[in-house]
Amino acid sequence: MRVLTTAAGVLAAMSIMLASAPAAVAAPRVAWVSATPEHYSGACPVTVTFSAKIRGSGKVTYRWVRGDGSTRPLRRLRVRSSAVVTERQTFTRGTRGWQAIKVNGVTSKRAYFSVRCDRPEPRPVSVDAVIGSDREGWNDECPAAGVPITYTGRIDVSRPGVAVRWRWVSDQGAGDVRTAYIHGRSRTFTDVLYVKKSEEGWRQIEVLSPAHAISPKVTYKFVCKPPGPKVTSVKLNIQPTFTGPCPTGPPPYTPAQAPASFDVSVSDGPVTVKYTFVGPTVREVVFNGTGPQTQTVPLGSVIFEETRTYDYTLEIVSPEPRRQATASVKVTCT
Repeated sequence: MRVLTTAAGVLAAMSIMLASAPAAVAAPRVAWVSATPEHYSGACPVTVTFSAKIRGSGKVTYRWVRGDGSTRPLRRLRVRSSAVVTERQTFTRGTRGWQAIKVNGVTSKRAYFSVRCDRPEPRPVSVDAVIGSDREGWNDECPAAGVPITYTGRIDVSRPGVAVRWRWVSDQGAGDVRTAYIHGRSRTFTDVLYVKKSEEGWRQIEVLSPAHAISPKVTYKFVCKPPGPKVTSVKLNIQPTFTGPCPTGPPPYTPAQAPASFDVSVSDGPVTVKYTFVGPTVREVVFNGTGPQTQTVPLGSVIFEETRTYDYTLEIVSPEPRRQATASVKVTCT
């Protein structure tokens, strides 16, 4: 009985010691990790919040790790029983991935997420149209091919990357509808009108979509005069070669020379033909009659001073169009 009593006493004492000892403290660990929202579909940008609950007590170091291999800065925290830490990330376009948290070197389970961004509604587009031309009037002969007018139209849009439907419009009616893509904020277009007779008219540029716009009108007034007399042919007359003594010694001396003239024909008269020869001086020859006519006009003499080839040009400067006649003289001084 004494032994049993002693053993019972020992057991009782041990129970008292265990009851009085402090409870063991659990090491901090990650209870759960979440992403909110987990799956998102809608307008962007959107912010996803990542949360993690740490249970236990004590000092911890932690950092967030991401599915793309990047990490967030290392942080320190004293946990008493439990704590929740968060991380936010903003996305401007669709993606998917995961984040986890590493606490005291141990990586938690992953919190998976996905983001799907709806395409934003395009902003309303405003447009404007302007036009200009390089010629608004004419009061002269009109060539058979016509007198060109170059029109330059410009379409302006309020934002880049817009497809527009547009057309030229004139007093004769509307042209074909065209489609053009404007990468920037404006684009220019050109068109050429050939006027072959006396007339008046106008032109403008019209945008049909994505919004309507029409430029002011650009007008023109053409007066085509009847064809006037023209120079139909011109020929320069100078002997092609010269062999003879050339002047030597100090002046005065008699230079070597040869006569020059030109033949000129016109389609009708009266008309005054203006020309230049050996210098900028403009000279004239008058045709007083009517109908086709031809004259031979003396030019005086050309002078040679050394052995070489001399080149000459006679130019008709009026009436238009200009014409030229050339001649060369091979000079051999003896």
